[in-house]
Amino acid sequence: MDEVKKHSFYMSKYFNDKVIDNMRELYKQDKNMLNQFRKELHIRGIGFREELQNNFLKGIEYNVYPYISINDNKDRYKSFPFELFGLTQIVVDLKINSDEFFNYVPVNGFDKFIIPERKELFMSKLKEYGFELIYKQEEVIEKRSHNDLDISNYVPNQLFSHFIKYCKYKDYTINEIDEALAEYKNAKGTRKKTWKKIHQYCVEKELIKNDSILKYNFHNKELDELLSSYNKSYLKFMDMYFSEDNLLSKRPYVYGQSVIWDIFENNNVQHDHYLLNFNTKLTELKNHVNYMYIKDMPISDIINFYELSDIFLNETRLVNELGIEFYDKAIIEILLEFIEKLPDFTKIKNEILKSVSERELKVLRNRNKGKTLEEIAKEINVTRERVRQIEVKAKRNLKGSSELSKMINFILFKFRKKSIIQLSQIIKYLSIELEYSFIIAVLLEENSKYLVNDEYMLLISHRLYRNMKNEIEWYVSNGSLVIPLNELEYIYEENMEFATKWLNEFNYKLVNKNFVQSNITIVAALEYVMYLNKDKIFINNDEGYEALKHQVETLFDKEINSNSRALFSRVADAKNVILIDRNAYKYEDFEDIDGEFLVEIKQLVNEELTQGKYADPRVIYKYNSKLMQENNVYSYSHLYSIIKNFYSEDFKVGHQNTLYIYPKDSNNLTAEDILSSYLRGNSPVKIDEVIKDLKWKRNKLEQMIPRLGDVIVNGNQEIVQISGIEEEVQYQALYNLVNNEIKNGYIITADLYMKVAFDDKLSVLINRYNINDLHSFAQFVKSKFMFMHGYSQFLYSKYSEYRNIEDIMVFKLPKITTFKTLRDFVVEKGYSEQRYYKAKEILIEKNKIIPYNNDHFLNLEKFSFPLDVERKILEILKCKFEDKTYINKSQLQDIDIELDDSLMVTPEIIANVAKTNGYHLLEAYYGSTYELPIITVERFNSYAEFVYKIVKEEFKDIYNEENLLLFLKSYELINQNSDQIYFTLKESDYFTFDNVGFFYLNEGGV
Repeated sequence: MDEVKKHSFYMSKYFNDKVIDNMRELYKQDKNMLNQFRKELHIRGIGFREELQNNFLKGIEYNVYPYISINDNKDRYKSFPFELFGLTQIVVDLKINSDEFFNYVPVNGFDKFIIPERKELFMSKLKEYGFELIYKQEEVIEKRSHNDLDISNYVPNQLFSHFIKYCKYKDYTINEIDEALAEYKNAKGTRKKTWKKIHQYCVEKELIKNDSILKYNFHNKELDELLSSYNKSYLKFMDMYFSEDNLLSKRPYVYGQSVIWDIFENNNVQHDHYLLNFNTKLTELKNHVNYMYIKDMPISDIINFYELSDIFLNETRLVNELGIEFYDKAIIEILLEFIEKLPDFTKIKNEILKSVSERELKVLRNRNKGKTLEEIAKEINVTRERVRQIEVKAKRNLKGSSELSKMINFILFKFRKKSIIQLSQIIKYLSIELEYSFIIAVLLEENSKYLVNDEYMLLISHRLYRNMKNEIEWYVSNGSLVIPLNELEYIYEENMEFATKWLNEFNYKLVNKNFVQSNITIVAALEYVMYLNKDKIFINNDEGYEALKHQVETLFDKEINSNSRALFSRVADAKNVILIDRNAYKYEDFEDIDGEFLVEIKQLVNEELTQGKYADPRVIYKYNSKLMQENNVYSYSHLYSIIKNFYSEDFKVGHQNTLYIYPKDSNNLTAEDILSSYLRGNSPVKIDEVIKDLKWKRNKLEQMIPRLGDVIVNGNQEIVQISGIEEEVQYQALYNLVNNEIKNGYIITADLYMKVAFDDKLSVLINRYNINDLHSFAQFVKSKFMFMHGYSQFLYSKYSEYRNIEDIMVFKLPKITTFKTLRDFVVEKGYSEQRYYKAKEILIEKNKIIPYNNDHFLNLEKFSFPLDVERKILEILKCKFEDKTYINKSQLQDIDIELDDSLMVTPEIIANVAKTNGYHLLEAYYGSTYELPIITVERFNSYAEFVYKIVKEEFKDIYNEENLLLFLKSYELINQNSDQIYFTLKESDYFTFDNVGFFYLNEGGV
């Protein structure tokens, strides 16, 4: 552990006998550092004892083998490709400054952060960069040579297995390692990077006796002559080129180019022959039949993926930008060799027909259509078993074709950054007919990354499919009437079409920005609308009718043809909708009823009963108007509904169809007494068990619990009795702590819970009463402070202006911050990452934050937006719209205005100013408002309507998707990197797209 602490900032500073105290202090002073320390503990396989474990202090449930071992520091961590594995910020977050930080770190500790598909690559990269992996002794199966002269005794086989095999094949011993290294350097299959590592290792271990024969053992005669002709040293050039600083730079070869260009320009050296050869090679590349498939790809992406070179690893330019740099000739030659080895995509159909017979194709096609072996056997007059054999053979032959394998691997590489690939896109590249799409499905069977979905003609990554499936099934299983898009983490523009079709199977359709049940009844739709407007009263008149009708039709796309009387009769039938006055209805689920108010109401009823035979809600309502007003009780009918809902077990409510409330005839125990007695012997107990044992209805139990001061529900849906906690010695301290937080008008439960969990005495108190998660802690607070409302993560006082986390976030965040900070804030407060997307949308919609660019936003609570800047923006917009129908992002980028001393106005800022000042922003796809700003003066119902207008007036080409895509890109109505038409266009009433890539305009769409 001392060695670990030596190379770790957090472990050295905070991991000691007082680790809990240290974490408690970190919580008070710097929550971000606390979270990073928790992350490092998890990565290192360090968990907390069971009695200390909770939502924040967790145990370790993974195998600590294999772990990483490293015994030196060469700053490998600076160049290690962490970004490939979702660990981009790990060096900064954990303050890593040495390779030895990773000593003893279990590989499995990264499982939480690395997707499973990349774990093997992660382990491979660790080895490649010189980190050793240590397995349990019984897992090590490699036999070690005991020959004293065997090189494997001196050079680790785990790091340099290829070199060890080479030495054994050539029969080199440790005495001949100088010669072995010299020969190995130029041997077939030796990578320069590998050789440098083994050479460096031998130098450090002092295994090399004469290193001079190894230094620059190749000689570039032409370069030497050029340099010496102009009084430059070849050796100095080589030393500089191979210096550590140059080799560690992103593009070390730029140094060589600069030296040679310096000679050419300063000495008028003729190099026409070089340029002629350069241009010839470039022309050859561009004229190659396969050039079209790589021209729009980043150079380094191709080189790195196919391991074509150890040099050009950071060339982010596109292939079609080649021809500018002196060293481009070398890249061109590499790419020429690469595309020459690619299959001729125009001849793929021939390769398919060469691999399988016509009969085999027919069997595969029919199997792809869902036909059984039995059905196919009857068609071709063979046995069922014979059909199975034909299918197996055909698949084997297709998968065994090297040309088809190279083709499919390249296609997957081409679309490697996409989670969903349309089969039509692949077919377009392969120049084959749609009827051969089943061949793609065969070739991609059991693919490690993609799942083939024949029904929807697409490939979808296993990970995305799994996440979407879990997310959709959760909402469907919970019977959600409406699934808001801003709550769906895994559904976005790329997979919207697939998600929509998938949800259609569960009877959901996409309406505006929500998936809604397509077969929802009018009554259920009305109930949901009333729920959304639970603070409003709907009166049965023309205004109330139109309001309800509009909301149902807008939200559910469900036409209302009935009259006002018929509609409100259905309102009356809706669950949780009560009549609060003549012809006036309100949604009331009684969840937000103040517990203290209920106690007062019960007391008022009892007082009335002592003075007469019954209590009249009219009298109670009339003489307690202030109490009614404070608790949003709108009428005596409303009051009666509350009493009936909560106290039907204590009084006779609804006797002889009157509003009067009568006393019970018997002295039976109240429902509260029965529950308290039951819990004394069973707490904690599952809700379902209580319902079963007491034979109660669920809603009766759920409505009773909030008004009991000594009963709560925890996160496991268990009922917990906490009677007696107020007599505990530490209770007053806990009460004071909570009460002090409530003065703010709200409580972020996670923050307060952390304070208590890190307090030695208070943590013991809450654990003793099974208050051990956010939900139970929030319930505890609400039980003792009945005016506090809300959910597990955020509680608010009914007397405050706050109602949700978004109301206070802007106070907690800096003036200019990142969306990552916003996401981390939401997650740290106990919410799921899904809530981040919703929170971001709410804050933007309420104009509390403004997107500054893709990564940052301005917090308008702390950033004062200059009025003169707003005026300048509006003046420029007015001028631009004198001759334009719309303004796109590039036109916004031309606007040059200072926002303040350090910031310039961005397209996102301009779009926001436009939106808040009467201009219209079209949403090309969900979430595109600021990513792809399209501003208009004229109001359009949708992006699709606007595009329809532009296409109808300006589009003169053949009506196919490819031409339309290029057209929309030229008008900047679609992102430049998009490879398909947006779903909003495909599903609109303005366009119809067929299966072979053509479209037509629907004249009736407007």
